[in-house]
Amino acid sequence: MKHVAALAALLAATTAAAQDAPDPARLKADVETLAGFGTRHSLSSPDDPRRGIGAARRWAAGELTRISDACDGCITSANLARTFVGPRAPSGVEVIDILGFQQGVAPRRMVVIAAHVDTRAADVLDMASDSPGANSDAAGVALVLEAARLLSRRKFDATIVYALFSGTAQDHTGAKLLADTARQNKWTVTALFDNDAVGAPADPARVSVVAGDGAAAALAATIAKDASDPAIEVRSDAPGDHQPFASLGYPAIGFTARRIGDPELFGAADSIARIDFAYLARLSALEASIAGRLAGAAPDPKQP
Repeated sequence: MKHVAALAALLAATTAAAQDAPDPARLKADVETLAGFGTRHSLSSPDDPRRGIGAARRWAAGELTRISDACDGCITSANLARTFVGPRAPSGVEVIDILGFQQGVAPRRMVVIAAHVDTRAADVLDMASDSPGANSDAAGVALVLEAARLLSRRKFDATIVYALFSGTAQDHTGAKLLADTARQNKWTVTALFDNDAVGAPADPARVSVVAGDGAAAALAATIAKDASDPAIEVRSDAPGDHQPFASLGYPAIGFTARRIGDPELFGAADSIARIDFAYLARLSALEASIAGRLAGAAPDPKQP
C-alpha cells in the first residue's frame, strides 16, 4: 500500500501533459516504413540495406538521432547486444536493442518506454516470408518514437529511456538484456511501459494494461485511476517484454489493444490496413503524459 501511495504522489506532483499533440500522419509514416522492410524477424539479415531486422534497426536508430538533433543532442543513443542460442535460434543470433537516453537530473533513475522491432511468421523459425508486423509491433515502435518527439522538448528529474527491443520472439531476449543491465548498474526504474500490438484496438475507447503483482500491480492500478482517453483496464499477467523487468521487482507493465485470440499478429495478415492511427495518437498522448509526470516528480526514497 505504501508503494501505491508513493506512485499516486508521483503522478499528482507535477506538470501537465506533453505540450504538443501526437501526429497521426507521422505515426502512419513510421508504421509504413517499418512494414516496408518486408520482415523484421530476428533471424533475418542484419546487413541487407532494404529488408530485414538490420535495416529496421538502423532506421529506428536514425530516427532517434534525428529527434536528438532537433533538441540539441538531448538524447544519447546506445546499443545493447547479446548472442542467443536456443530452440528459436538454433544457429545462434545476435540480439540488439536500440536505446535512446534522455538524461535527467537524476541519471540513474529511469522511466522506460519500450516496444519491439522484430516480427515473426506463423512458423517462428520462418525468417524468409513476409511479416510486416504493422500491429505487432510497428505501432508500438511508432508510439515510442512519437513519445520521444514530444518529451524531448522538456527536461525532467529522471532519465527517460526509449527502448526498442529485438528478440521478442526468441524468449524476450532483448528485454531480458536491458533488465539485466538495469540490475547490474543499480538503476532505479520508476516505471517501464512496454507497448505490444497497440494499433488495432478491440475497443477504441479502451486499452489494456497487463500487470502481475507487487510493484507492477501498484503502478497499473494507480495510472488506471486517471486515464480517460483511452480508458485503462487492468488485466492479469500474460507474456510480454515487461515480464523480465517485473520478475526483478521493477514496476513494469504492458500496454496492449490486442483482441483476445487475434490470429492476425503473425505473417502477412498483420498489415497497415488494420491500424487505427487516431487511436494510436491518443494512446501516444496518454503514455507521454504519464511518463512525463513520473519522470518530472521527485523519487520515492523507498521505491524498489
